[in-house]
Amino acid sequence: MPYLLNALPGRRGDARAHLAAVEAHYASLGNPGSRLASSIAMASLYVDDRTPEQIAALHRQLCAPIEAAVAATPNRDASRAPEGPDRDANPDRPLRIGLVSGDFHRQHPVNLFMLPLLEHLDRQQFPVWVFHTGSMHDEYTARARRAASHWIEAAQLDDTALQQRIRSERIDILIDLAGHTSSHRLGVFALGAAPVQASFLGYPHSTGLSSIDWLIGDPIVSPAEHAPLFSEGIAQLPGSVFCWSPVDDYPLPPPRPADAPLVLGSFNNIMKLSPRTIALWASLLHDLPDATLRLKAPSLGDASVIQRFTGLFAAAGIAPERLSFEGPSELGEMMQRYGAIDIALDPTPYNGGTTTLQALWMGVPVISLMGGNFVSRMGASFLTALGKPEWIAADDDHYRAIARELAAQVPTLRQGRAAQRQAMLRSSLSNLERYSAGFQTLLRQMWHHHSSGSTMRLLAPPPP
Repeated sequence: MPYLLNALPGRRGDARAHLAAVEAHYASLGNPGSRLASSIAMASLYVDDRTPEQIAALHRQLCAPIEAAVAATPNRDASRAPEGPDRDANPDRPLRIGLVSGDFHRQHPVNLFMLPLLEHLDRQQFPVWVFHTGSMHDEYTARARRAASHWIEAAQLDDTALQQRIRSERIDILIDLAGHTSSHRLGVFALGAAPVQASFLGYPHSTGLSSIDWLIGDPIVSPAEHAPLFSEGIAQLPGSVFCWSPVDDYPLPPPRPADAPLVLGSFNNIMKLSPRTIALWASLLHDLPDATLRLKAPSLGDASVIQRFTGLFAAAGIAPERLSFEGPSELGEMMQRYGAIDIALDPTPYNGGTTTLQALWMGVPVISLMGGNFVSRMGASFLTALGKPEWIAADDDHYRAIARELAAQVPTLRQGRAAQRQAMLRSSLSNLERYSAGFQTLLRQMWHHHSSGSTMRLLAPPPP
């Protein structure tokens, strides 16, 4: 019951109240190792009243008890060397890659991004062991299983047992695909299950766990100058950290009528609709008096949630008739709903990830405000890779100016959806061959770094 009460503000889109409730519950338990620590970490990414430095410090603070408990474990083997006497010291040998995830199923973002990459890895040089920690199985789980060299159902293994199983497989590089999301197994990484450990895709922030060696990002979401925000070293992919190579076909919707009113929109989780985001979007509606705003999210199937957001926009001077709300729908149907909007708005500080790429794929331009940490720089990463830096805002006034410029181009934009998809296909944002090659190069860089004993904390892409 306390957990359900804590989660209620989040389901209503009130990130600040949600974070405060979870922090209070965590403090009342007196158990620093509670999994509520990860709920706090995740919730902190949505709030707009803490600095990137404060959020990074919070992540470290929450992970410190986990690492302290591991360090105090009697008879713990602190080494992360693979077991077995037959380890090949050649740094250019095939590397055993381990993925820890329970999220290989259709609608999950990890599946949308990791499955195409998994299917394109060189199995001879990078055989992959998937340690599947989830309970959901569907046709996409089956595809991932076929793409992996080895598949181990690990949901029933506790952290120590899973750590030992990973060691017994002599994994060289172990990759966490969950971060602080609900299905995470960070305890396995705290125990140390492989010589090199990395965080990738599943969590758009530093985990705060020092036993994870690398956070895989790119030069925009994780620039070298942001190193103090990361407990991990920074490993940068060329281009964007995400590659959009859809696992299903999503046909483009027909163009909107030339004389239809301008519609702005966002299909993001309502927890991302921070007070700053609402104020910013309300300012756009004031700038563009003929425009309406369409919001679509699972929680918007609840009349009380719609009432809350109607009130928040009303307090900013926006009448209810300028807003429309939609609840959840099946993924294919949701993609077609992008046909009902002209310009997609990226929230702040937690940018859209999958939703931004979906909008771009469906031919909708996206305006993104670049912030000060990974989670608030994803939109900038995508748009840079797409070759649309003019859609990246440096501040609120710039965001409003971009919206006005795009609004003036709406007739052209409506007819240009197919051209935008083709541009995306040609760009590095959807070039799976280039992306998988860059990922494999980065894996090799990580292993060379480990083999050499280097203490450098940055792995930058090689020059083009």
